[in-house]
Amino acid sequence: MPKGISPVIAITIFVVMAIGFAGVSYVYLSSILSGKTSKVVAISYVFCKNNNMTLVLKNDGTSEITVTSGSGDLKIFVDGNDDTPYFNDTETNTNTYSISPGHLVTLKSVKPGGYPSGSHELVLVTRSNSVTQPILCE
Repeated sequence: MPKGISPVIAITIFVVMAIGFAGVSYVYLSSILSGKTSKVVAISYVFCKNNNMTLVLKNDGTSEITVTSGSGDLKIFVDGNDDTPYFNDTETNTNTYSISPGHLVTLKSVKPGGYPSGSHELVLVTRSNSVTQPILCE
């Protein structure tokens, strides 16, 4: 009589291994996908007049977007320049703010000299996405 494990034990071990593999795969893929969608910014409104730019941004992600002293989860580029420090939250009048998931924040530019009349390119960047918007300043 040949020695070995019974078919029932072999199938049981195989099923346990398959469930374990599925669990590990689920945890791994969940962490990758949540990281890519956790901090998503959207432009709700942009206005530029008299050298001042006003932005209304929305957090479409699942995690809070935080900016402290002009650096953090969000970068604001105007014409290729990192202008993040030059945008203040209109409620606190500082460049330190956070945007909770599903909420809006209004930012106003405080850049010395402002933005001259004409066409500009606004780019918002988070670790989850980037948004580009052409702007015409009056």
